[in-house]
Amino acid sequence: MLGITIIPNAGAVTIFSIQMLSLIGLIFISLQQQSKLQAKKYLEAQIKIAKSDIEVNIQKKINQDKSTLINLVSHELITPLAVIDSSIQVLETQHNEFGNERYRRIRMSVQHLNNILGNTLTAERYENSPLKPRRSQFLLKPLIETVTNGSSYFHRLRIDIGDSRCSADRELFTSILNNLFNNAAKYSVQDTDINVSSKNMSVNAVDGSLLSISNIFLCEEEPDVKQWFIKYYRQDMQEPDSGLGLGLYLVKQIVEAHGGTIECLVTPKGGDWLVTMNLWLPNNTEDQAR
Repeated sequence: MLGITIIPNAGAVTIFSIQMLSLIGLIFISLQQQSKLQAKKYLEAQIKIAKSDIEVNIQKKINQDKSTLINLVSHELITPLAVIDSSIQVLETQHNEFGNERYRRIRMSVQHLNNILGNTLTAERYENSPLKPRRSQFLLKPLIETVTNGSSYFHRLRIDIGDSRCSADRELFTSILNNLFNNAAKYSVQDTDINVSSKNMSVNAVDGSLLSISNIFLCEEEPDVKQWFIKYYRQDMQEPDSGLGLGLYLVKQIVEAHGGTIECLVTPKGGDWLVTMNLWLPNNTEDQAR
């Protein structure tokens, strides 16, 4: 049997080697391009992150400066307003019939400004850090009488709450009452009553207190009450005492910070609308009665 030896063609080997080298070169070039592309994307991502961090820091600085300015201006206004209010109260004791109406209007304006300042400061505090209510238990009626005493609408209040108690942060709850009563008085039909009632009520098996404040609201069409809780929403922007649109927005935030709920019900009433604010707050068994 004869042995057969195959001698490779030198030309074929050369062509194969060139093709392999070309393939390796293409792979190398491709890897280089991918590496450059990835490096470029990584660099762009780092630049984007750095830019975003700079923008966040700038915005934080702007917010801090804004908060500082608002706090400084607000505190500078609070003291002279308190002086004006106390001076007017002294003048009112002189029983000057001609001047008493003017004094009343001045006190109403001072009260309106104090309410705006209080809402602004609370809103700033809430924006910068979550509200953390310091809850205690207290009687509702004395606090309501303290909040409304001396107000122009005090004689229109019809309070039916007995010895009902509330579990809440007293300072924040005072802000709630100020806003709810101011709105009830501002947007109610002239010479109509503002009714206040309270009762114990459980929600989802949790005991709590329900406070209801109702008034007659003058409006041709049924009001869209959901808008009332939107930040900066104002019922009538043309009114000089329409405020900043922070009142009910803050009320909602404070109520929710307590784990409570607030809803506004509207029903037809003699050609107008009966508006009822229902505010429910859960009881806290750890509260200390005051």
